[in-house]
Amino acid sequence: MPNTPRNQIPYPGGLDLASGPAHLGALALSVDDHAKDLEGTYAARPAASYAGRFYYATDKGIVYRDTGSSWQALHAVPFLTSWSPPAALTEDGMVIDYSPVAGSIWRVRYRAASASVYKWEVISAPAITSEINTDQTTTSTTFVDLDTNGPDVTTLREGDYYIEVGCNAYHEVAAQVSGFVYMSYSIGGVAAIITDGVRSRGRSQDTDFSHSSQMRCQRKNAIPASTLIRAKYKGPGTAVAHFRWRTLRVRPIRII
Repeated sequence: MPNTPRNQIPYPGGLDLASGPAHLGALALSVDDHAKDLEGTYAARPAASYAGRFYYATDKGIVYRDTGSSWQALHAVPFLTSWSPPAALTEDGMVIDYSPVAGSIWRVRYRAASASVYKWEVISAPAITSEINTDQTTTSTTFVDLDTNGPDVTTLREGDYYIEVGCNAYHEVAAQVSGFVYMSYSIGGVAAIITDGVRSRGRSQDTDFSHSSQMRCQRKNAIPASTLIRAKYKGPGTAVAHFRWRTLRVRPIRII
């Protein structure tokens, strides 16, 4: 018997022998098959061929729609609190909501064609932020901790990150030529460098302080998980350097 083009429902053709029960039976079986959603493992999903039917992959938690020539995913975004995702979810274009800590959700998408080893690209994620407001000082000409270490941030996953530092700073010499004060950061104990941070030439003028606030953000790649990022400070050597309203923000770009 011929079949309808969309749902492949059989019907008697001109050369078919007249048989009401047989024709009605074939029609009933076909309609019964199309009236339900299919389900099973992703590997057991049949080839796309019947436009309009649906298949639920039980091992992925994804619903697929048959276009007649391909399956289109209609999945809700999976939610994970532990990493890495199961292999069934590591599929090009897959979007996942991942909560590395309570109260924080990273939305990530897998891109198989990425040249990076970190193929989970972060669509959105709140920055991990640490702040210290207290005004503290140093006379060191090399990068050191202040009386209160930090601010500190520890990475939650291995990957690429944006790191932003900022502070309000000045030194206790009125002359403009007395030099700069610097805030930077170390990554995993590696010494801080000037070019990663911010600098200020704010100075005191009698009892009226002239302060300068600075911020800088840059990308740092391939940072291991559980790496401590800590702010560091140094002065011009000719004056006491002051730092307050210190901020460190770290935001993921890609993770593995």
